[in-house]
Amino acid sequence: MEFISFAIPDRGLPASVRQIRAMARRLAGMLGDGKSVAVHCRAGIGRSAVVAACAMICAGMTPQVALERIAKARGTAVSDTDAQRDWVIAFRNTDE
Repeated sequence: MEFISFAIPDRGLPASVRQIRAMARRLAGMLGDGKSVAVHCRAGIGRSAVVAACAMICAGMTPQVALERIAKARGTAVSDTDAQRDWVIAFRNTDE
């Protein structure tokens, strides 16, 4: 098991698009290699949804589909704030 820390303040946003893109690509690659990946935060609907959605976007999914799949798996709406949802939607169109 590998533990990777990626700190985001509670109900907050990633500080760097570049850093979240690197993390998301790493997670997407791990999934592509058939590895199991768990992403967590306190409640599992805000910060972890942002990271998981970004990984899913890097794997080719649209932001809307990524957020819908996470919400279905969690059994609740994600993300925790409108700003987090908007950030995920904008992530797809950010420069590398």
